[in-house]
Amino acid sequence: MAVCFGVSHTVTIVRDAGKSGEKRWEVQVGGTLDYNILYHPDAGIKRGDQIHTEVFDEPRVVTEVHPQFTFSGLSHYEADIAPLSDFDNSGGVLPAIQVFHGDVGQVIGGDINVNISATILLQALAEAVEKSDLPKGERESIRNKIRELAQNPYVTGIGSSLVTEVLKKFLGM
Repeated sequence: MAVCFGVSHTVTIVRDAGKSGEKRWEVQVGGTLDYNILYHPDAGIKRGDQIHTEVFDEPRVVTEVHPQFTFSGLSHYEADIAPLSDFDNSGGVLPAIQVFHGDVGQVIGGDINVNISATILLQALAEAVEKSDLPKGERESIRNKIRELAQNPYVTGIGSSLVTEVLKKFLGM
């Protein structure tokens, strides 16, 4: 399978490290490798797995796994990772890390200034439906309807100003 993450690294995944059922395998991962990795669904990585590679000064632990969807279904996973020593010292509970991209003034309280298209909102809706407890057939039906909306020229032309106004109304601004 071709890796589509730009730069990729071969890493060793260790499941149940130090236990009698320990398993190891190699996969390709991308991402920043500081606090997250990107990987294909067939990599089989899950929360609690360790990641070993020469790139790290110590193994990392997968603390959260986030599936990433496109309109055609599951694309890849993004996983949050932490140094093994931090994970061990915290008893397996790590503080949340929030990364902001943008002007700090806007992030901490300026006017809402976003560029969200209808397509982005529909993709978020499709992700929420996929993660829901709805029966598989109903999820597929809803995803097909969302796909149809996303391809409609009128819907794709709805600009971020409408989305911004909806957000302002929702937030009581």
